[in-house]
Amino acid sequence: MKKNLKIFFIVLLLLFIQNAKADVWLLRSCLELYGQYNFLFNAYDLLSIDSDYKKNIFNSGYSIGFNGVLFFGIDDKIYGFYVKKDHVDTKNKSELLFSEDKKYNIIADESWGVHYIGCGLRKYFIDNFILNSILPYLAIDVGLYFASNTTAKLTVKDFSNTIIASGTVEGNGAFLGYNIEGGLDYWLSNEFAISVKTGYRFCNGIIDAVRKEGDLKPAGISDIEKSKIDYSGIFINIGISFLFQRYD
Repeated sequence: MKKNLKIFFIVLLLLFIQNAKADVWLLRSCLELYGQYNFLFNAYDLLSIDSDYKKNIFNSGYSIGFNGVLFFGIDDKIYGFYVKKDHVDTKNKSELLFSEDKKYNIIADESWGVHYIGCGLRKYFIDNFILNSILPYLAIDVGLYFASNTTAKLTVKDFSNTIIASGTVEGNGAFLGYNIEGGLDYWLSNEFAISVKTGYRFCNGIIDAVRKEGDLKPAGISDIEKSKIDYSGIFINIGISFLFQRYD
């Protein structure tokens, strides 16, 4: 079974890498654990309903994730195939001008989470896997983002600060996205490494915004509304890697 999986993996790589020859070998596999800081620009979230309000926000947040990585060589090049499990968790408080005519504002207290599962390919700019040296790479991965613990608590107030209505909206759904990143690995020994990377997350899609409770229901807005969300932005990772198995 293991032999068949290895053959399948090698054939798959040969199909996707141009001019690859038959000289393919496995190096090692490892688990990467990292902490992440996210910069989210021009973010759209659960409140992207069709209305006249205006909103300007800058979002950021911390998260954690991990990668399973398989290092391999093709001819004189070294690559890494990886599976990524990521999570973006942000919080935002904002005041939205909902209606200039009626002088209403919406006060939003939002907790937004999205999971990501994907796989990708790294290209290492090294001739050989060498300990105690910097191993730079570029990578791209594609996967599925899906909403998790995504809620917005809304309160409508007039300009005299009187509460007009309130409600809770929850996000559900999934969509495709991808990441482009570059980083550095530094293996201190055969079993342990530290890594730093940065990249850009393309997280833009449509989910359902579901009205869960409360009396807030603007005219023309149903209990389930399609909502455009955009949590694309820069991320910075610092992490550690543990050897899983050596093949060299």
